[in-house]
Amino acid sequence: MLRYLLYFCLKFYIKLINVNSLKHIFMRKFILLFFTVVGISLIFNSCEKKFIDITAPAGTALFKTDIVPIFASKCIGCHSTQNPILENDVAYDNLINGGYVNTSAPASSKIYVHITNSTHRKFPAEGEKILQWITEGALNN
Repeated sequence: MLRYLLYFCLKFYIKLINVNSLKHIFMRKFILLFFTVVGISLIFNSCEKKFIDITAPAGTALFKTDIVPIFASKCIGCHSTQNPILENDVAYDNLINGGYVNTSAPASSKIYVHITNSTHRKFPAEGEKILQWITEGALNN
């Protein structure tokens, strides 16, 4: 359908170019401009638009919205000065670079073991969310 419309516009456009009468110059320019704008808009609007979904799948543990709030409510009292420092801006780097996260064996990650199995304070529900985050690749998302 679009091809036929463009073909018709082009054919009409060529006929207008061949008109040499001075009284038709203004009308010719107006019609040429009109069909040019219509043709360009049809070309660009006929392109298929593909959008990338950047939202996380349901059930995904996100570092910034799921893990950092756990640190802020349960850990930051002590771990703003003790290693690993878990303040918002440095928590991810300290966990990854400090060896607290093991993505190949998530259940043996130091952060998970410390939260769920140590004699330190235990937070089993939060530990499961952290384990999920590590299992999903411990991304800084």
